Amino acid sequence: MRWFCWGLSLALTLALFGCADLADRHQLQYQQPMAGFNMPQVWQFEGRIVIANDKESVTAPIAWQHDTKQDLIDLSGPLAQGHVRIAVMSGRVTIDDGDQEQFIEGDPDEIVTARLGVEVPVAALKYWVLGLHDERMSVLAQDDGFVQSGWLVRYKAMQMVGGHQLPYKMSVEKNQTRLKLIVDQWNIL
Repeated sequence: MRWFCWGLSLALTLALFGCADLADRHQLQYQQPMAGFNMPQVWQFEGRIVIANDKESVTAPIAWQHDTKQDLIDLSGPLAQGHVRIAVMSGRVTIDDGDQEQFIEGDPDEIVTARLGVEVPVAALKYWVLGLHDERMSVLAQDDGFVQSGWLVRYKAMQMVGGHQLPYKMSVEKNQTRLKLIVDQWNIL
C-alpha cells in the first residue's frame, strides 16, 4: 500500500509539473516580429477554429498545410461529418466537400468567402497564423497584434515551436465577422 501511495504521489507531482510547463508554454505574450524575419516556407498545424458573423457561429477542427505552391485547409464538422478541403493556389481554389470537387479560377478570398458564406481573408491568414503581417499591405501595430486591411488581428497566447514564437490562441475581426483559432500542434518543416 505504501508503494501505491508513493507512486500516486510521484505521478501527481509529475503531472503538476507537466501542467505547469504546458501553462507556461502558452503564457508567452505577442511581440512584433523583428525586421527581416522570414516566414517559414513549409509548415502545418492542427487546431480548432470558430467562424462567426452576426447570424451564426461554426466551430470546427482545422488542419492547415502550407508550402511554396499551395495551402491545404481541412475543416470538418462533429464526428468528421461535413469535411471540406480547400486548396488555395495562386489565382485558383479547389474545394472538395466529399461529394463534389470544384476548381474555381479567381481571387481566393472571394471564392472562399462565397463558399463559406462569411468573409475569410485566406490570402492574409497564411501570414497571420504565424504571427506575421502580410508585407504587401500596410499595417498598424497594436499592443497584442495589428490592424491590416481592415482586420483586427489579436494574439491571446503564444508558444515556442522549434525556435519560433507562434500563436497558440488568436482572433481576427472585421465588422461582424470573427475568427478565433487555437493551435494545438505546430510542425515547422
